Amino acid sequence: MLGIVAVLLSVTIVFGFILGALAIVFGGIAISRARTSRGGSTGMGVAGLVLGIVGVGFSVLMIVFLVSLGGLVNDSSTNVRYCIDHPHAPSCRDPFLPESALNRP
Repeated sequence: MLGIVAVLLSVTIVFGFILGALAIVFGGIAISRARTSRGGSTGMGVAGLVLGIVGVGFSVLMIVFLVSLGGLVNDSSTNVRYCIDHPHAPSCRDPFLPESALNRP
């Protein structure tokens, strides 16, 4: 159950990572207990372990995505600042704006 919640909340990064790590730990404990004298099936332990790994993996992917998105936002804001300072620069012109609109005083 914890692994399922970890996968669902992996977009929140913190909850996905924490719950995923807990699912990995508890999945490992469940597998080890199922192999001891108590017997039982290891299916739920394996499911928790796998879903915990998936939850942590998705959280790591979200971190990588947000870090790369932050770099893109920073680059575009630099370009916006340049265009504010130099409005007539060729790289700052709107490609869909007709030439007649550019020559207005």
